[in-house]
Amino acid sequence: MSINNHVKKKIGIGALLLMLILTGIFLTYCGEKEDHMYLQKKLPYALNALEPVISKTAMALHYYKHHAGYVATTNQLLKETGLTMTSPVALLHEIKGKEKYKPLFNALAQAWNHAFYWECLKPDGGNIPKGKLLDEINQSFGSFSAFKQQFVSAATSQFGSGWVWLVKENDGLSILTTANADTPVAHGIQPIFVVDVWEHAYYLDYKNRRKEFVKSVLDNRVNWAFVQEQLTAAEKLLFKKKDEQKNITPICQIDQFIDPETCGGCHTDIYTQWENSPHHLSHKDSIYTSVSDDFLKDLKDPDEIEEAESCVKCHTPVGVITGYPTKASDDRRKIPEIAQMGIQCDYCHSATTAHKIYNNGLQIEPGNGEDDPGVKRGPFKDSESDYHGVAYSEFHTNSEICGTCHDVKHVAFGTDLETTYTEWKNGPYNSSDLNKRTTCQGCHMYQRPDVPATGSTDRPQNPGVASDDGPEREHIFTHYFVGANAYLPQLHGDLEKAQMAISRLQHSAALSIDKKQLAQHKLVIEVKNIGAGHYLPTGLTDIRQMWLEIVVKDKSGGMVFVSGLKDENQYLPENTIIYNTIFGDGKGNPVQNIAKAREILKDRRIPPKESLIETLELPSKNLKGGQINVSLFYRSASQKMLDTLTGKGKHPLPIIKMAEIKVEI
Repeated sequence: MSINNHVKKKIGIGALLLMLILTGIFLTYCGEKEDHMYLQKKLPYALNALEPVISKTAMALHYYKHHAGYVATTNQLLKETGLTMTSPVALLHEIKGKEKYKPLFNALAQAWNHAFYWECLKPDGGNIPKGKLLDEINQSFGSFSAFKQQFVSAATSQFGSGWVWLVKENDGLSILTTANADTPVAHGIQPIFVVDVWEHAYYLDYKNRRKEFVKSVLDNRVNWAFVQEQLTAAEKLLFKKKDEQKNITPICQIDQFIDPETCGGCHTDIYTQWENSPHHLSHKDSIYTSVSDDFLKDLKDPDEIEEAESCVKCHTPVGVITGYPTKASDDRRKIPEIAQMGIQCDYCHSATTAHKIYNNGLQIEPGNGEDDPGVKRGPFKDSESDYHGVAYSEFHTNSEICGTCHDVKHVAFGTDLETTYTEWKNGPYNSSDLNKRTTCQGCHMYQRPDVPATGSTDRPQNPGVASDDGPEREHIFTHYFVGANAYLPQLHGDLEKAQMAISRLQHSAALSIDKKQLAQHKLVIEVKNIGAGHYLPTGLTDIRQMWLEIVVKDKSGGMVFVSGLKDENQYLPENTIIYNTIFGDGKGNPVQNIAKAREILKDRRIPPKESLIETLELPSKNLKGGQINVSLFYRSASQKMLDTLTGKGKHPLPIIKMAEIKVEI
């Protein structure tokens, strides 16, 4: 598709914003500033490095004559016009379409295009890209082979001189062409790869065989690592643009919110359930504060700092929308008392909708404090109150209200850090048949002592009253919100809630062993998610630990195979089979700090109603008469990590046995 048609079809009013963000991204690839002049960047390889695809002679002519000529013309025209260039991309957008600046536009665009083009090539390039880039190509074009065919076709179809580009947009990757000196960045479109199809790029080597030239470049000289970097940068910028457009929650005043104790005056049972729950303690959670403080240490990258500072958006939401704290490093001693109450009554029941289902995208409309509490929203159509207004809210009965904090994206890179809501949304509990659908509330707000209410148990209704003087109802949504967090309620003396979390975990998974495989000395274990509507584990799963402990004994009781046994410090050995997520720095290196998470290197967890199979080789000795014991364990975080952050033994995390199986050999 040509750039003109593409722009008409694709570009909206947000293009200028995106273009301005792009200004700094490609400065590295279009020369460096010196008194606002344009310098030609040195080639990243020798003139003969791209042979035989591009000869040394062709490269010398292209780089030293054509590219250098565009740079010289650009600088001459900058002097003549008196324009100041703080960024090539910003200037291109400013002068685009202005006839008197057309010569400058052409020269500057060609200088920028060539600088970007050199980075897209490398001596030992080609082959097939990997990872997310390949996934995007396959999703956008059907296959890598189809992409190459379409790219070559676009190049050969470009009439006269020009460029053929691979660009990133909200709905995926696209191929477009520009004629002569035009460039996508002048139109607010982000390129991630380009091939020059001006005749000076290939005629010395290929004569009029443009198709052969482009195919040779694709097959042998593409710098896919650079293209991946541009894709990552493009996704980050597009994500920030979309996220900024959605941040429409108004700033409220702290005195607009009602103290939870005031709510408890009429809603005694519900208040008691909420008190000392993970929602109530979200701000005061000592593990959260320790990890959050550690994430901020030694960070230099502003995007990483922005993410590390953002944890308060879900842990202290009332404070964030009323102005303090706005970042994790704010002095916790100065936070208003109501804001310290975590995820609380007036915050959730003042919600009207969500402007995004991640990073706490709730739209809040509170009243004006204790004397004028405003309207509170909930699941009943016939509610009445002498104290505040009431309104039925379907939003409060659906999973989206939960998803606003239980899906978390990196605020700068867009990396999925927590995906609990998405796991439910894409899973079997989110049935298209409303009569069969089980929402988040359908499990978590049916649970109560002795009623784990998971997918593997009954979920009986909870008859009772919502307010002390309210009508008897068939079901009152419970507000324990324990999830799998047994430690936090226990730390605050609420053993009932701690036991509820344990009970939920013990009704979430099952183990089985394929006995037929034991004769071949193979231990085949099936780990099944039987009770959770999301993956096991879920949440911030680079920190969570769910693992298998395997002990195989011979008939005399001697251990012949062991995996996942804790040491005296309760730390796990390296060979442990653990179900978790590992984030990366964008270059394939694992990171422990989610503020640095530019990619997901591993996500090995168990989806709802699905299984994972582990196959292990057992010793070849005779095991008849022996025993196999396999247990699935869970704890909220790595004990080793927590000891490092808070001091050894300060926070001994409970370890919950989720499932166990024993087999006689």
